[in-house]
Amino acid sequence: MNIRQQITIDAPLEHVWNLVANQFDAIGDWVSPVHSSSKRPGPARIDGAPCAGRVCNTEMGPITEEITEFDATNGVIAYSAEGERMPFFVRTMHNRWTLKRRIDATTDVEMHIEARLLPPFGLLMGPIMKMQMGKMSGFAMEEIKHYAETGRVHARKAMAQSKAANEAA
Repeated sequence: MNIRQQITIDAPLEHVWNLVANQFDAIGDWVSPVHSSSKRPGPARIDGAPCAGRVCNTEMGPITEEITEFDATNGVIAYSAEGERMPFFVRTMHNRWTLKRRIDATTDVEMHIEARLLPPFGLLMGPIMKMQMGKMSGFAMEEIKHYAETGRVHARKAMAQSKAANEAA
């Protein structure tokens, strides 16, 4: 299963790279499905990477992500993801972000999610999963665009933060 999302962000590549890659562990600050995030324990395994990966606390429980590619020169960061509550038919899950500088000081961002699904469950559940993952990755692209351009979280993230605060009270 492959999902691709693209967006142009009205901010310089360095700024977007800083948010997506250099502050990799802080995705919980701006993306709504992630309640909180932190650095994964251990040293970075990829030269130049800011950390080994991250742990994201989500509705599906903790998701552990490991950086598998980090290329600041070409604007590429990739990582694998796994979680105890991921569907059993998901064999592997990888995500790769590519950032490209535009002449007008904006940044093109592409996200490519690739998942290997266990047959025959992948054939049965794949379309539903692709629809859900497509929706969530589209939200992530909208939310990084808003955060990078304004310095404020998207309305979806603000609502998620408010809901979490109310549940904690």
